[in-house]
Amino acid sequence: MKHPNRLISKIVATAATAILFGVATFAHADVLENIKQRGKIIVATQAASPYFAFMDSQGKFKGSDVEVAEAYAKSLGVGIEFIPTTNDSRIAAIQTGKADIIFGALTLTAERAKAVQFSRPYEPNLNIVAGPPDKAMPDYKSIKSIGFSKGSTMDVLITAQAPPGLVIRRFDDEASTMQAYLSGQVDAVGCSTPLLDTINKARPGSAQMKFVVATLYIGAGMKKGEKALNESVNAFIEKAEADGTLAKIYKKWSGLDMAPLAKKVDGVPFTVVDSN
Repeated sequence: MKHPNRLISKIVATAATAILFGVATFAHADVLENIKQRGKIIVATQAASPYFAFMDSQGKFKGSDVEVAEAYAKSLGVGIEFIPTTNDSRIAAIQTGKADIIFGALTLTAERAKAVQFSRPYEPNLNIVAGPPDKAMPDYKSIKSIGFSKGSTMDVLITAQAPPGLVIRRFDDEASTMQAYLSGQVDAVGCSTPLLDTINKARPGSAQMKFVVATLYIGAGMKKGEKALNESVNAFIEKAEADGTLAKIYKKWSGLDMAPLAKKVDGVPFTVVDSN
């Protein structure tokens, strides 16, 4: 019979080997590999963001972000599943593993870059303040109340710029923001140009751009450190920009020609930086 201490040592050594093997296996697993093995990519997107991503009356996801995500899935040769999110819940969806990636009106900002790994931008995003055509609103001081989507880039920008006395109202999504403006709950709205177009389609001549807050860009978001996925998405975006796919999608949904995409955004790395 083996000495008990030797037997215990052997068990411990075997367990340690198994653990190390398991860790090594886990370390080499990544989201892109999981997507390919699964045969499907799970995308976090908006459910009520006119133009970018929304659900139609049949429960189908539509919009520019949706079409970009579908084109990426096609490039991988996999199926696609969309997870509906809001501005507030998009990043949590990838951090908790509920989704693999975000294609959901996610504007590239330095603050968000602390929580997610961004891709290079695939779409421009002009952020504006809009209001009634018959009212002069050259700046924030000329506005009594303004509404925008909670957790959006407009939330960050306008909250930082708003003067004392400006009443701010935050809504769950852009559809709710639009309805609040149309129902007179707010005098003005902070939004993207596509939402302005949607407002005027819902009620022609009800809103016009008053001033530009910022010209920003939208990119895909994924977990920090996902180098393979990041490289794959960037390669897809580079090709889709070069062959006109992105411009075609942008033109279809915005009615505008797409301006050149930014090659650099301050504080936002487009690629995974090795820690070693």
